[in-house]
Amino acid sequence: MRSGIRFTIAALLGGTVLVGCGQAPAASSPPVYSVASRHWVTPSFGAPSGGIVIAMASWCKFCAWEAKWQEPTLIRWATQHHIRVSIVVISPYGGIGVPGPLNNSGAGVDHPKALLPTNHAVSLLATTMETYAREFHLNPQRIFLDPKRNTVFSKKAAYIPSFFFVSASGHIKKQLADVQTASKLESVAKQLDLGKP
Repeated sequence: MRSGIRFTIAALLGGTVLVGCGQAPAASSPPVYSVASRHWVTPSFGAPSGGIVIAMASWCKFCAWEAKWQEPTLIRWATQHHIRVSIVVISPYGGIGVPGPLNNSGAGVDHPKALLPTNHAVSLLATTMETYAREFHLNPQRIFLDPKRNTVFSKKAAYIPSFFFVSASGHIKKQLADVQTASKLESVAKQLDLGKP
C-alpha cells in the first residue's frame, strides 16, 4: 500500500529526531493531554481484551490517509472485539494533512505548521485535533496529545504513523510502522490473541 516514493520530514523535538510520513527506548506512563476532556490525564491504553495505539501527527499525509481510509473500519472491528483503539499525537506541529486516494497513500499533502511549546500551543493542538476528529469522523475521546514525546509510544515511534498492539495492562506486544491497512492490523491483533471472538 506504499507509494513509489516515500517523503520524509525531520523535526528536532526536544533532543529527539522524528522522521515522518518509523525506532527509540521505553518509559513509564507519563500524562497525556485528552482532547475530549481538555486536561492532562494518565489513561490506560489497554482494555480487558487489549488495545491498539496509533502514534501519529495531524500534519502527516500518511496519518490522514489512515484516518480517512482505514481507521473507521479498524475502530468498528476493534469495538466489536472489545479492543481499545487510541490515537496519540506525538508532534507539536499543527495543521491537518490532506489524504491521498484509497489506492495511493503517498499522493496526499503534508501540512506542517509550527506551534510554540507552551500550554497555549497544547490547547491549539487540541483544537486542531477536534477539527481532525470531525473531518475524519473520529471520536475525540480516543485522541490524546504527547507533544513532548514522553510516552513509550512516542519514544519508540521514529516513523509515523506507528501502530502498537498492547496487552490488557498496556504492555507493548508488537509494533508496526508505516502505512497499514485495517485488515492487516486486524490480522496482527488476532495473531496476538487480542480481542474476543
